Amino acid sequence: MRNFILISILFILFSFSLIVNANYDEKIYSIPDSSQVDLLVNKANKYRFSNPDSALLLIDDAIKLSRNSGLNKRYVSSYRTKGVLYILSGKLDKAIQVYDTAIVLAEKYEFNDILIKIYINLGIVYTQKGEYDEAYKYYSRVLNDFEISLTQKSVLYNNMGLMYSAKGDYLESMECHQKALANRELIHDSLGAASSKMNIANIHFYQKNYSKAITYYKNAASVFDKKHYSYGSGQCYHNLGTIYEKIDSLEKAEFFLRKALNLESAKTNRGRAKTLNMLGLVSMKEKKFSEAEEFFIESLNIRRKVKSKSQIIPTLNNLADLYNQMGMPNKANKYNIEAIKLSKETGSREYEKDAYFTYSQSLEMNNDYKNALFYYKEYSELKDSLSDTEKFNQIQELEIKYNSALQERKLEKQNAELIQKDLEAIKKDAIIKKEQVKKYAIGSIAILILAILLLELRSVRIKRKSALLLVEKKEELSNQKIAELIKKHQLESVKNSLNAQEKERNRIAQELHDGIGGSLAAIKLYVDSLRKTYQIDELNLVHDNINNTYEEVRTLSHNLTPPEFEFDSITDIVKAYINQISAHSKMEIILSAIPQTGWNDLDESVQINIYRVAQELINNILKHAKASRIEFNLELIEGVIYILVRDNGVGFDTSKKMNGIGLKNIQSRVKEFNGEFSIKSEIGKGTIVTIKIPDPSKV
Repeated sequence: MRNFILISILFILFSFSLIVNANYDEKIYSIPDSSQVDLLVNKANKYRFSNPDSALLLIDDAIKLSRNSGLNKRYVSSYRTKGVLYILSGKLDKAIQVYDTAIVLAEKYEFNDILIKIYINLGIVYTQKGEYDEAYKYYSRVLNDFEISLTQKSVLYNNMGLMYSAKGDYLESMECHQKALANRELIHDSLGAASSKMNIANIHFYQKNYSKAITYYKNAASVFDKKHYSYGSGQCYHNLGTIYEKIDSLEKAEFFLRKALNLESAKTNRGRAKTLNMLGLVSMKEKKFSEAEEFFIESLNIRRKVKSKSQIIPTLNNLADLYNQMGMPNKANKYNIEAIKLSKETGSREYEKDAYFTYSQSLEMNNDYKNALFYYKEYSELKDSLSDTEKFNQIQELEIKYNSALQERKLEKQNAELIQKDLEAIKKDAIIKKEQVKKYAIGSIAILILAILLLELRSVRIKRKSALLLVEKKEELSNQKIAELIKKHQLESVKNSLNAQEKERNRIAQELHDGIGGSLAAIKLYVDSLRKTYQIDELNLVHDNINNTYEEVRTLSHNLTPPEFEFDSITDIVKAYINQISAHSKMEIILSAIPQTGWNDLDESVQINIYRVAQELINNILKHAKASRIEFNLELIEGVIYILVRDNGVGFDTSKKMNGIGLKNIQSRVKEFNGEFSIKSEIGKGTIVTIKIPDPSKV
């Protein structure tokens, strides 16, 4: 197994995440919350290498802000980004903890697109930890449980290829990388295709087909250089340095490795450890043992710090080999034994093979020929299984098939399938929309007719009742024997009846305007849109009928609206109502309206609702609170309406008395405008009601 597998995994992680280098305004708190979150995430990505601690602080701010602002998708996505930052800093266990939380949130809000990315990231984490079965489990979930796009398939196959390479299963790895390359070329993803070519080069490298590997690496590096993607270029340069080290072209090896060390790929702990390890190999071949020891020790310390077993093993093998060459086999044995143990734990057969060979050399130098022979046989058997001729031929055959037929046939087939799916989806959507329009139109007309009939019936009843009252009044007035007190009582009854009629008219106006009128307007717009799209005669007829009915309902609604709202603002009307209550009771009612102007800009339906809420709140206090003072505050801030009503009455237990009709009516009216309603009360300490109604133009 070779040393650059892990950095290949990190590269695909970057390809999978959108890294935006945007100009960052330090005064981010003067912009909307969603933009603030995006800027925090972008800056965290910018600092991911140069200042990882600052990057984590920024992403924590993004998580907090998105959670408090109710930006659920950015909230979950920021958690996923935090996991990525932990991966880049080598804190794999913390990354797993963060992803566990992110999975719960993504499932709660049903963000499947983010859940797919989390599963793929977890596959990367467990691949780095050498726990390949766990990695495969998460990759399989994505394949089996979700419908994923070509882009997502490309990332998934690429990561699975890296996992198989880490296990030494090059046949499966080549097949996965070829699938990734085909998909990326299909969607014109040049950076992704370059990544796949680099990973195919890795497999050729493992098979010691160095000339072909060099061709693929240089091809990929040229794309990365053109795109100014230094991270990818750094990987290719490192891998080229690795090949030249293998073929003993040490000057070229050092050139490419030094070049890689200065690029972005070496700014992470893992990238630096990888390049230092290779520079140690070059120095060891040049017999610069002290320099090689420094490179290996620094690389090993970094890899122990990030707790990556699969990357610790090759450095252990290299140190053991170095000490053997320095004539220090006892010191080498310490690293040999640890390398064999970790190789068995991770199932990395390539590393295990190298550890057996180095250990057999150390034992031979100590004249322990029996054990030296035993471990050399272990090395030889494992080497033969990894370089099996049949597997090599199968890989070559796969590549030939890919180059000759896969691209043309697969692209044609996938294009045809995509076109067919698009056509079927368009037809299906058209049929569904047509049926929906018919259902909505028929249902709306039926509801409208029923509403008109009920309204007419109620109007007739009211007229009959009024007529009867007037007849009775005339008869009573003509009867000289009726006492003056009875006459007065009868007149008051007539007045109360007329008031009841006015209230009923107002309620009907509200329901027509807010309910049926709003529904007809929405249906009219929807039918109008479809009429332009499909040119259907039936829709034209439905549109005209709904439009005429809508205008009739609209006229009737405006005729029934309380007349005072045509001339006065809600603050004036509430003030008049409060003055009326204060004049006829011992209650002190204080009204505060901020600002004094601007309320007339509110929709009349909103003003009516505020007025009805004010009536209901004050009536409840008069009936139940036994209060002597009411504070009624109205505030209009950036289109948002705030109502706060406080009394000094007897209070009540909110857990027992929240089922009254009055409170339900208030909650219903507030809910109509997506508002928030809360009530706080304690026995003997009065009651506070708080209402928040968002900007009606945005509801």
